Amino acid sequence: MTAFFFLSALLLNPQNPSFSANSVAPTSTQARLARYEPRLVAFDNDPQLKVKTSMRSLEALFPSLWDGFTRKAKVIIQREESAREFDSASLGVYCSEVSVHDLMDAMAASVLGRWEAIPKGYRFLVSSSELDHAYMPKSDRFRDLNRKGMEFMKQAQGLSEDTRKRLEAGEALPYDALNPAMQGLGKDMLHTIMEEELAKLPPGTRIGIESDDDSQATIQMTREPSKGFDSYYLTLAKKGEGSATWNVNNYEQRKAEGLQPGSTLNRSKVYTPKKNEISREDAIDSPLMKKPVSLQMRGALLPQVLRKLHEEYGLNFVCDALHTFPQPATVQFKSIPLGVALERLTELYPNTEWELRKSNILVYRSALNPARDPSKGHEETQGTRRSVL
Repeated sequence: MTAFFFLSALLLNPQNPSFSANSVAPTSTQARLARYEPRLVAFDNDPQLKVKTSMRSLEALFPSLWDGFTRKAKVIIQREESAREFDSASLGVYCSEVSVHDLMDAMAASVLGRWEAIPKGYRFLVSSSELDHAYMPKSDRFRDLNRKGMEFMKQAQGLSEDTRKRLEAGEALPYDALNPAMQGLGKDMLHTIMEEELAKLPPGTRIGIESDDDSQATIQMTREPSKGFDSYYLTLAKKGEGSATWNVNNYEQRKAEGLQPGSTLNRSKVYTPKKNEISREDAIDSPLMKKPVSLQMRGALLPQVLRKLHEEYGLNFVCDALHTFPQPATVQFKSIPLGVALERLTELYPNTEWELRKSNILVYRSALNPARDPSKGHEETQGTRRSVL
């Protein structure tokens, strides 16, 4: 787990994504759907997603695409709060008469997002890898911190009713209001983050809060909104000596149990598209990729080339937005297989990649897409966040 803690004025408290559910602003269509009877089916077996749709835009906002699914399939589309950046993100989509299911699959695959089934439709979730990066322990030290933190919360259930309710309400309590086991766990956790921080400071550095005097210490707990796992912030403060705040969670444990952290339901109700579900070799060998194509364009951006392939040869595709492909190129193909043409495009437009979905929809990722294979391309693009899409 990233070291989520704050120590006096010496550390910054990194922003930790919240996972409280939040809907995309409801449209009039979605408002009408709200009166429908609840429904809960698996993504791959939903008959309503079989309806065909067509979309054509190189800069389509995600909410407008989701609203199109609502109109066509009569399902409500929501997103988790952690996916709010998609409210202003866009995608290139040129597809003719494809099922809503296949287009939702391709869109999710393009950024490795996920679809969670909810009673009246689907909720869009960020990729599990982003959750892992935020919440999974990065070392044995922080794995131990998590274990002690969750034991601390378990011990809290044995406090007097009044003390427990005050702690759960976020009130700062005297440290000695805790039982001896909780006080010991709190000191152990504080020692862990002190070791982590002091390792970055000059030898011999001391911070006041590391003293053994707890007579004026207070402890405060706040629960972080999350789905499928428990996450808490604990703050230990000593008057005149500073304070420390750290995050503990049981994300790793819940994931090991086969549940789907970040969602309201278990794994069976969350659809996670598999990247490269068709191997490159099998894709190249498919009838679609054997289709001969000819193309001549000068100073074109990659999405514009894909749009031309759609117009001339019926290639259905989803790609990152036009502005994420800043490098133009001259393209000259004459009667070569589509698969060969796509391989050449990855040479003309460096650090890009493509995959073919089972639906025959092409997914093309720009160099800025963090879902792109990090082994292909330069290191400076590997840390780019999804917000650039």
